[in-house]
Amino acid sequence: MYRLLSKQHSRATQTWSCVEQLILAAQRRTESTINYDKLNKSWSDHTRSLYTFYKEPLLVVEAHGCTITDHQGREYLDFYNNVHQIGHGDDRVINAVASQMKRSCLSTRFLNDVTPCYIEALLEHMPESPTGQGWAVFLVNSGSEANDLAFQIARKATQRQGLVALEHCYHGITSAINELNDTSSTGKTVQSLQSSKRTRIVPFPKTAELGAKDLEETLEEMKPTVGLAAFIAELIQGVAGNVELPPGYLKAAAKVVQDAGGVVIADEVQTGFGRTGSFWGFEQEGFIPDIVTMGKPMGNGFPIGGLICRLELADAIDDLNLFSTFGGSPPAAAAGLAVLNAVKDDRLCERSQSLGAYMQAGLQQLQQKHSSQVSHVSGRGLFLGLHLALPKDGSRHPETNFILAQCRAEGLITGKGGLQGNVLRFKPPLCVSKDDIDKCLQILDNVLTATYTQTPRT
Repeated sequence: MYRLLSKQHSRATQTWSCVEQLILAAQRRTESTINYDKLNKSWSDHTRSLYTFYKEPLLVVEAHGCTITDHQGREYLDFYNNVHQIGHGDDRVINAVASQMKRSCLSTRFLNDVTPCYIEALLEHMPESPTGQGWAVFLVNSGSEANDLAFQIARKATQRQGLVALEHCYHGITSAINELNDTSSTGKTVQSLQSSKRTRIVPFPKTAELGAKDLEETLEEMKPTVGLAAFIAELIQGVAGNVELPPGYLKAAAKVVQDAGGVVIADEVQTGFGRTGSFWGFEQEGFIPDIVTMGKPMGNGFPIGGLICRLELADAIDDLNLFSTFGGSPPAAAAGLAVLNAVKDDRLCERSQSLGAYMQAGLQQLQQKHSSQVSHVSGRGLFLGLHLALPKDGSRHPETNFILAQCRAEGLITGKGGLQGNVLRFKPPLCVSKDDIDKCLQILDNVLTATYTQTPRT
């Protein structure tokens, strides 16, 4: 973890030598014969960390902007990878990381001249702290680590153990988080993991008022035992299918939790950094959280995660001497600073808002055209979901994987989610253009038309 220690700043001199070596190495790999079957077998034999939507995994050798290229030289339009917020292979991130790696790559046991500057730049995007005492920043390596750390902070600060989350939530992969998750990263329910007496799941709210009432009842039930430490919520539920919460719910829930002495954690791992049309998703919800967690897009592919919390919450854990070897390292901070600058320079929040509205309108037109196969459109900004109508028996959707495969065959990469695997998820790099969106919509139209005019697959 790295907390703000200094305002010193000295920009690194741009250097191309490392970048040129990386490019040449990539070219040599691309030009050589790639044994797809051997690589695929190695993955399947020796790891369980590769999850793919396709029977035959896509082997990517290059990516730029919104385009990824496979080992056979075929290009695909990427509407799935929200990690690369400002676009694949962005020179600003590449140059910043390469330059910093050449200068130093020490752990955060040492002060450096880039991480404090990154922290200051990140805090510029925060509103005034509700208590007026300011904010503290902790930098780690992923969104999962950030959420796990947020739980530690909340429990230490409140001296209580209870954690509450929403039905259908997904917050990461650590053991502490898996006590709380209601879905896995694939969208399947994982209720068997909720073995802890310290956690509670409240029903997905139908309205703000009903949701707040459910939450109040849950907190009252927890009082005699573990008590409330924190309530955590995604601003838009991603794995569940890019699903928005009812208007006003998060503001009402935050008041209920804070009135009960608990900590409100906004999980911005997927929604932050401009994805939904504002820098933070909570800005559109009318409340200020006590802790904001973040991850995926922070480094545009370079591993970095973090959280921002009220300063007094951070002070409560000073005696733990928390430390992360690589969290907030100089190269990670350099990547993060390049991303923040790009979000500002490229006006990515505004792009997400306008292009998101454009794409949402296009998806809604598709829904109307294919109304017997598509139930509705969800999401906000460039974080959208197209919900395929479920079978009458409520089982998992039989066509989703086929549709994904056909989209791939047509040159479009998208994802899936939803509790029944029935949601096509769209979260492209924010450098996406209207032409890209039009191509995506046309491919979807073609695939949906072809899928439902053929004999159904079993």
